[in-house]
Amino acid sequence: MRTRDERRKFKSLKIRKARKVLSHIWGIKEQMTLDRLSHTHADNLKKCSCSSCGNPRKHFDEKTIQEKVFDSIPLDDENDD
Repeated sequence: MRTRDERRKFKSLKIRKARKVLSHIWGIKEQMTLDRLSHTHADNLKKCSCSSCGNPRKHFDEKTIQEKVFDSIPLDDENDD
């Protein structure tokens, strides 16, 4: 398990990366907005959750890989003795 120092270090690195992405890719230049959004988007740098950017299971009701595997396994209900 990581120590508190390591978790804080990695969090600050993620915030620094988010600040870079927000300023260069998204084009945000205002310092207060950049500070606030870099903390908000440090864990997830996606800009939106539309159907082309977001989770296809959410938008198109697709099953997860685990659910597809489970559905492909035949259930053996005949041996209930």
